[in-house]
Amino acid sequence: MAKKSAKKPARPGGSRVKFGVHGMTDIVKTVRDAGLEKEFNQALGDDGTFITVPRSSLTKIKEFVKSKPELAEFAHQMQHCDCDPNDPYCIYI
Repeated sequence: MAKKSAKKPARPGGSRVKFGVHGMTDIVKTVRDAGLEKEFNQALGDDGTFITVPRSSLTKIKEFVKSKPELAEFAHQMQHCDCDPNDPYCIYI
């Protein structure tokens, strides 16, 4: 009979946790590489899940994307976004 492992204790801090953009990219890449992106999106649902980053980090991301010819189409999308400035789902602001 297999022994149950002990449940990992909850981290202090309540119902919110912080983790880096690199951690999120690892999660998304691993899920996508496994062919589970659609199922992952369904599991998350539309529950207002957001990652907050400093504006300076978003600026660095946008500058990186703009500097790479391989990402030219994405850079164009980011620069010519027509999202409402208050749209929380827009990643290009």
